[in-house]
Amino acid sequence: MLTTLQKIVLNGGPGDARMARWELFSALSLWSCLLLLVAAIVTARSAGVSLFLSHYGGRELALVYVVVGIAVVSFIYGLSWITHGVQYDRVAVATVLGLGLGTATFRLVLPPVHSGNTWMYGAMYIFLETFALVTSMQVWTLANSLFSSDQARRLYVFIATGGIFGSMLGGLVIRFGNMLPTADLLWVVVGLCPAMVVAIRIFKRYARRLRQFVVKVPGIQARVGTVQPDGTEPMVRWIRHPVLRRRSVFWLVVRLALLAFLGAFTTNLVDFYFKTYADRQFHGDTAKLTRFFGSFYLSVGCMSLAMQLVVTPVIVRRASVFAGLAITPAMLSAVTLTNLFGASLFRATLLKLVDSSFAHSVQRSCTEMLYTPLPPNLTGEIKLISEGAAGRAGLVVSGLVLWLLAPVLNTERTLVLVASLLVCWFGALMAVRQAYRASVTPPMRAPAKIWKRAA
Repeated sequence: MLTTLQKIVLNGGPGDARMARWELFSALSLWSCLLLLVAAIVTARSAGVSLFLSHYGGRELALVYVVVGIAVVSFIYGLSWITHGVQYDRVAVATVLGLGLGTATFRLVLPPVHSGNTWMYGAMYIFLETFALVTSMQVWTLANSLFSSDQARRLYVFIATGGIFGSMLGGLVIRFGNMLPTADLLWVVVGLCPAMVVAIRIFKRYARRLRQFVVKVPGIQARVGTVQPDGTEPMVRWIRHPVLRRRSVFWLVVRLALLAFLGAFTTNLVDFYFKTYADRQFHGDTAKLTRFFGSFYLSVGCMSLAMQLVVTPVIVRRASVFAGLAITPAMLSAVTLTNLFGASLFRATLLKLVDSSFAHSVQRSCTEMLYTPLPPNLTGEIKLISEGAAGRAGLVVSGLVLWLLAPVLNTERTLVLVASLLVCWFGALMAVRQAYRASVTPPMRAPAKIWKRAA
């Protein structure tokens, strides 16, 4: 059984038996954690958005995007300060426990569905969206800090399937748990959190053993700018963040942040278009919306799994990371065009299905490979700021645009805005590609102390 798993998971991995076993269990523990985490996130989001839409409309949804974005940017930037120098596995455990305890608290204090005290549903939506992003980032940071680029090409395709199966599991829980009130689905999220903590602890155990044999060599230089005559690196004086003050790191983060910003901005408009279309179709009926979103997330899981097993391995092994990252905006452009020719719930669902399924398969694997070549002692901070804070800043701006333009923003104008942003997305991807080409590090042995900050 163990030999079969090694062949499936490691995909031509190390010849040493102990290394192969430790690499296998490290990957399996991350797979299990993603499975449980994404199942919890899908369940939480479906319950949260159904309860929210049953009390609020499209303009309020746009406004809460702004609040969610501000909350996440503030939380992530503060977290990157607080956790500087803290091992990544401890940060991941703390965020998972925060998700569980916070969700349990909201379930206990939620007012009745028909109560006039509805602000709690908005607060819960903000909390769930914030921790959904942060917890998933922390789990992938563990992988980024451990595996080299070669290992990532072999293992990330498998690890990402954990999230895909989690999406399917969450969809099944929602679809067949309709005998429960929507709010009680939050207890499923609470129940899954302890198992996630166990998976993270198992990962730490085997990762520590794996590092006795393999030391990750960064493939991207932290320094992409000039060096002063005394050998020191220039600093950005107006920034006080301990990592971002380094000019080379700052400009690399700026490019990655722009890509994340535009991606989040665009996909959030797609999300708004999809959810408001569904809300109009079902006239705010909570039970029908919950079943619809459950079926949708189940479909996302099935399509993502097919993409991950068929398309992603070909992209990862035979094409560049940037070719894989270009697939999502290219497909979104094609489906946006079909919606412009004639909008319907089916076409709106198809647009969101393409967005979500590619995001969980090709896009996720290739995005994580952007962070894998970075020095492991910088991965967490760079990832938090560029993907986390900048991505949520895209949420803020998109929410402001939607809220301000809501009175005049019909279906066609929303789709035209999406199409315009897709063009900008391609431009940002080219800028990141140029930055990585300029900062490739030739292979060399890395000192063992580089793992001081690792999980």
